[in-house]
Amino acid sequence: MHQLRSKTATKIFHQLAEYYEVDFERETIPKFQAKLKFLNEKEYSKFAPILFPEGKRNMAKLFRSVELTAMLKSILFGPTSLTSKKPPSSITQGRVWGLTFTTPGAIALMATLAIFLHSLDKEFAQTGVQSKIPYQKWFDHYKSFLMKNAEKQEITELFMWWNARVFSFNSATQ
Repeated sequence: MHQLRSKTATKIFHQLAEYYEVDFERETIPKFQAKLKFLNEKEYSKFAPILFPEGKRNMAKLFRSVELTAMLKSILFGPTSLTSKKPPSSITQGRVWGLTFTTPGAIALMATLAIFLHSLDKEFAQTGVQSKIPYQKWFDHYKSFLMKNAEKQEITELFMWWNARVFSFNSATQ
């Protein structure tokens, strides 16, 4: 979480670094609220704009946000993996643990973390203290959905799409 807040979120989402500081009041940033709620929505939704390409709701493209894949890549292979064309070093988490493909839990976690990073919450808890966002419930929903539908072509293609972005180390797929 610290690496996302302090180093990579600003690069991935193209926002000022100070916006991701723990004590920053993110609810005052219209761009952040636009990542969490669609226009004219008052409540937070587990299908937040941040989970879709360009923030446009299209359930066929759920979890196909390049920012989500960049988050996972940076967590597994470090901040430099976002711009480097070289394979990551052997000491990165992804290499140490021998990770070679995306899992339902990884996608669910990145979706949940992306929402948290743009919320007004200061701590990542099961339920957001300030926002009341049910992070644990949404994570469980995302993961369950991906696992139950893993055999469907669109979900198989989703995993292939993620793998091409997270586990490829040339600029063409980033």
